[in-house]
Amino acid sequence: MTPDQTGTVPAEELIAEEVESDAVEEESPPPPPERICQTIGPLMKTEDVNHIAQRLESQGFEARQRSGKVREPSGYWVYLPAMPAADARRIVSELDSKGMTDYFIGKQNYISLGIFRRKDQAQVRLEQVTALGYSAVLDQRYRTRTVHWLDVEEAGQPLLASSVWQQIQAQHTDIRVQRVSCE
Repeated sequence: MTPDQTGTVPAEELIAEEVESDAVEEESPPPPPERICQTIGPLMKTEDVNHIAQRLESQGFEARQRSGKVREPSGYWVYLPAMPAADARRIVSELDSKGMTDYFIGKQNYISLGIFRRKDQAQVRLEQVTALGYSAVLDQRYRTRTVHWLDVEEAGQPLLASSVWQQIQAQHTDIRVQRVSCE
């Protein structure tokens, strides 16, 4: 733009500049669509993972399987902590004489006094042992399980709005979907 002697820019130059800037904007390609990825799970059975993956892929979704380990609660344990062997022998002899014969001496001489599915059952046992004068411990037990997930990238159609997802969720009510990074 070149101003004239009065300091103003001729209208023709302003219009030409606007047309050029509009043309530049029209030439740039549209931004790529946002990538949306979801993870589905956890699934416990490999056959469920394979079946769901096949159903999703038949509807145009790309599904990648992955597995991992999780710790989950599996009951309660009442025990006397590890101690010298002589102390463990003396305590089990005392327990026997008091009518409590349901115990197990483990490695490092801990004394297992029972494993229970429910906490209230374990609490009763803890109170019985405490009443006999011992300082027992009640702990949560855990087990490690393999679980599976399906990572799905939406290919132009939203997963959660698809009819295949509605069918899958009706059959597997315990799985959930969470948005994750596509990287």
